[in-house]
Amino acid sequence: MSLALSELLLHPKKISAKAVVESSALKQSIRQVHLRWPDIDISSNDKDQQSVLQEILGYVVHWEWRNVSMSLVCEGARYLFSDRFVRLPLFEPLRQFYLKELESNRSTIFLSTMFKAYLESYQPGSEHTLALLRGLQQQQSYLPGRWQMLIGNIPEILEANHAHRLIADRMVPMLRPYQELSSQGLSSRSGTGLMSLVFRAYIDKIADKLTEPQWIEALFEWLKPEGKERLETGAEYALNALLSHWYYQQPDEHFATQLTEKLTALYGDPRTRTGGVWGRVDDKTRQVIIRWLTREDMSFFMDVVSSVESSHMWAPRRKFWMDLYKQGKINAAWVAFSSEAYSRAKEIKSAGGAISELNFGEQSATHSSRKNTSLLIMQIGHCTVVEGSHNYKVHFFKETAKNGPQLFLSQYDCEDIRCSADIYDAITHTPNSWQGKVLEILDYIA
Repeated sequence: MSLALSELLLHPKKISAKAVVESSALKQSIRQVHLRWPDIDISSNDKDQQSVLQEILGYVVHWEWRNVSMSLVCEGARYLFSDRFVRLPLFEPLRQFYLKELESNRSTIFLSTMFKAYLESYQPGSEHTLALLRGLQQQQSYLPGRWQMLIGNIPEILEANHAHRLIADRMVPMLRPYQELSSQGLSSRSGTGLMSLVFRAYIDKIADKLTEPQWIEALFEWLKPEGKERLETGAEYALNALLSHWYYQQPDEHFATQLTEKLTALYGDPRTRTGGVWGRVDDKTRQVIIRWLTREDMSFFMDVVSSVESSHMWAPRRKFWMDLYKQGKINAAWVAFSSEAYSRAKEIKSAGGAISELNFGEQSATHSSRKNTSLLIMQIGHCTVVEGSHNYKVHFFKETAKNGPQLFLSQYDCEDIRCSADIYDAITHTPNSWQGKVLEILDYIA
């Protein structure tokens, strides 16, 4: 007499395998890959997933279950209801099989997997979401304690059409939304399905309030809870909402500085991190924070150079360049410090904590007389302007210059810039006249 599948799956064969020890070097390499390419999904690819589903489909069609493990069946459930496969006609018999099993199979492992499939594949009002929900509600009393606690604390999670909005409503008054939802049994923040829609609904509900510190703090608590990884998937939606308030106006400088520090500490410098979250935000959003970073870099440049060079020249230079920034004429800026100033800049940056990323470059001139020169490289309209310390001239390059200096590099040689054949003009800081000459050149080429 043959046993029902539900009985067979309750007694899966155990698989023994030797544990593979992860070395510290391997772990560090993995972390570096995630840091450099945060968008890469390291789970099995579509081809591998389809192979798993086709294998299980073969067992269903031939109803042959010898040596089939529960882990394989559960793995298939993760893939089957995903966006990639949920609507493929090829796997319709397999979907019907899983839904039929959901009505009668009381294996806690299987039911837990199906509940996760519901959460990860949730689409409001979709056929498969409704079907999964019906089966889970029928088997609710047999669900593992974790899921029963979650349903008891957040019954809205079983609303097939509105769960995402109802959970977002719960989050709005929370000062620490991740901690509070996690204490109620809902600890996932990322991935596809329900939680991605919850997050978007939450952002929509608080978007108008994201100029106020308490709402910004609540958002950041969700983006990076204490002891958890930063949120990657969908974070661009939050950043667009957060920074859109400043598309056409400037906030208080202290506010902008604090927000810039938080965002760059979390997701890096958008000028050098062109992938990841910053690669997915709207261009207008990138321009907002680049504008703030420009002011930060210019001010930081003046502070550091003033601390390592005893000269009276920096007060008028600071005023001139910062005035141009306030007039909206400086689109972007980047700093390259001399070795001495570079060390001083690192000291200042590390004073408030560990440095996760240096958002400035280094100037290492081959000519010994220029080893102490630091550079401020600015994009102004359609040209690049290079300001320098220690009597370095102001150099101008048209945007069409083939070998003009680029912003956001890690290494520069001020002698290469000074000797470039593509220089449009270069002027000395002659007292009482250099500012006028700069403006005259900019009027012509910028």
